[in-house]
Amino acid sequence: MSLHQIQKISVTDQVLFQLEREILWGTWGPGAQIPSEIAISRILQVSRSSVTAALDILRSKHILITLPGKGTFVSQDPDLLSFALTDILTPGEKPLIGSIVEFLQLVLAPAVQLAVERSSHSTLEKLEDLYRQMLVFSESPADFSRYDAMFYEEILICTANPLFRRMFANSKTFLSHTLDILDQLSDIGQRLHQHAQLLKCFENRDGVRARILMNQECHYFYMLLSEASHD
Repeated sequence: MSLHQIQKISVTDQVLFQLEREILWGTWGPGAQIPSEIAISRILQVSRSSVTAALDILRSKHILITLPGKGTFVSQDPDLLSFALTDILTPGEKPLIGSIVEFLQLVLAPAVQLAVERSSHSTLEKLEDLYRQMLVFSESPADFSRYDAMFYEEILICTANPLFRRMFANSKTFLSHTLDILDQLSDIGQRLHQHAQLLKCFENRDGVRARILMNQECHYFYMLLSEASHD
């Protein structure tokens, strides 16, 4: 029988999920002030006590900080990993893990294909230089992640599509933290191999192959997140 016990999800958990999602997607980026408790309770149509409880959880994780007389703000360096792997769901919504991978497959993979098809020799040189920097900092996850994000930023710039570039600008925090999570969970050697394969696609102007590689990387990312969330 495939029937499972129905989970009872508290209002506080549902509020928490929505607040986490707004931070993860970059709606409220690092340092941004979030709406007041009263405003959030009105928007979500829940009691203020439920909002307070959810905010207290985020404050305990150092994701939010409250400054007396000024308001509540997203930390300048929020530990997104601590809630990116959460299994809190709201009725009818997909897990956050699935949403992250879905975003990458729908946006990043086709953008990479377009970038390869529109790339120039100077683009390849920039990507190769960033790849060399990743090799240099392969023993330093934080520095590796920084150049990893710059690598994909250069790819999105190469699309020459203003919408892709604006989307990146709006979701830069999300993409950077997503790559940071991936680099923390994965083997750096594997990540370098994936980047080397992607560089080959730029050399050969093989956009279709690049898209396939990106979808494979998304699947790899999904497996890592799924395994980590069950540890």
